[in-house]
Amino acid sequence: MLKIKIQRKRVSRPEGGMAIRVNHLEHGNRKKKSAPCYRIRCGCCDEKFDIYYFEDGDESLGIEIGGVIGSLENWREILLPILRIEYKDGEFVDVSKSAKKALTALRRLRKKYPR
Repeated sequence: MLKIKIQRKRVSRPEGGMAIRVNHLEHGNRKKKSAPCYRIRCGCCDEKFDIYYFEDGDESLGIEIGGVIGSLENWREILLPILRIEYKDGEFVDVSKSAKKALTALRRLRKKYPR
């Protein structure tokens, strides 16, 4: 499982707004034994939700985000287009405007200065 950078402090972002705070809990809610989770908190207030995941490699169990359980593939179908990321030829590709601008500039340079 890919580890997410833990952010516990309230920090402002250069693009504006506050950074989302992330905590990792080994067993989710401490009152009852459950799957490990990431707790996502608002950068400016105490609103939060949990993302539970299953480490045993059984993707059929999936991920629970904000109380909604779905398979890993199902969450990809929903979240990746929102994040402007596409899955092409076995790779995740950033298709945002800034990525397209950088790719266009790179293509222009390659035409101008061929190998």
